[in-house]
Amino acid sequence: MSTVGRRSVAAVIVVAALLQGGCTSGAVPVAAVPASAVPSGPADNGVDSLEPAAIFGRARAALTEAKAFRLNGFVTGGGKVTGVDLEARGSDVRGTLTRNKAKVDVLVVGGNAYIRPDQAFWRANLGDASHAAAVIELIKDRWARVSSTDKNFAELFTIADVNNLLDGSGGWIKQYVTKVGTRPAVMLSQVDSRHSTLWVATEGPPYPLRLQGPTEADGNLTFSDFGATFTDLQTPPASTVVDFAELRSRTTAA
Repeated sequence: MSTVGRRSVAAVIVVAALLQGGCTSGAVPVAAVPASAVPSGPADNGVDSLEPAAIFGRARAALTEAKAFRLNGFVTGGGKVTGVDLEARGSDVRGTLTRNKAKVDVLVVGGNAYIRPDQAFWRANLGDASHAAAVIELIKDRWARVSSTDKNFAELFTIADVNNLLDGSGGWIKQYVTKVGTRPAVMLSQVDSRHSTLWVATEGPPYPLRLQGPTEADGNLTFSDFGATFTDLQTPPASTVVDFAELRSRTTAA
């Protein structure tokens, strides 16, 4: 895994909240609008004045309290780049991981995990062309249910766990206030060997907005859609699911 989210396949997405405003001009005087009626942007949350550990703690707490968020970007490990686009709600996750031209849909809901790889994934990872063809024919476009005890899929169950995404071990150093998109954010640098950089919103809830490795090429992840409903994050119909262990035994026997 990369230095970003090393204990997970994924880790943090940009929230671009455009602040809109307006003014009235012209020769005809207009009545003043009460300050309470004028739309305003998010209030300064004061985190940029805190110690780095406190800022990090506020960010992790805000993400936990949001209960849902979108995770987007990429991580690099073993010289390979994995694209990440995930919806997370508590311990439930749905989304897509991509590598080269291969894609895998992932779903974790109610403690059960499923994968739905495309044909390019099977061909790239099963090696034997005839074996890949047999799997493709059996699974078609269905979900494959996988075991939480299978070490090959264990990370699916913690892929969007807040404690894995925001691992504060090693401590942080506060840098300066900058922007992520149009949103003001304070930048923290991790002290330990990972040298990750975290941007935390300084207006509104102190959400983590972006997480990056030692360089942008090592991993660049952002959070958005805090508190979203994600209605598609639910158990798939039984008719669209096949048991992966059974599938593997059938194709191996063949």
